[in-house]
Amino acid sequence: ARRAEAQARRAERRAQSMMDRRMNVEGVWHAGHPFSVPQPPEPPREPVSDEERMTILRMLEQKKITAAQAEQLLAALSGKGA
Repeated sequence: ARRAEAQARRAERRAQSMMDRRMNVEGVWHAGHPFSVPQPPEPPREPVSDEERMTILRMLEQKKITAAQAEQLLAALSGKGA
């Protein structure tokens, strides 16, 4: 049970990290000022677990993210978008 909880926390942190990176790429900053910073290449991806996908769906169910954000996260997990 502890292992599953730890995996769920890691998946949620990874999903939040992807959302944070997505916000930065779109040019949104804390004060709302646009900016343009080149992004370094991404390191090789780890295999995506079903738990990570379920975490995103739970965040959607709990209304922590919108359906559009969930779609973006799931696409990013599968490597079809950022």
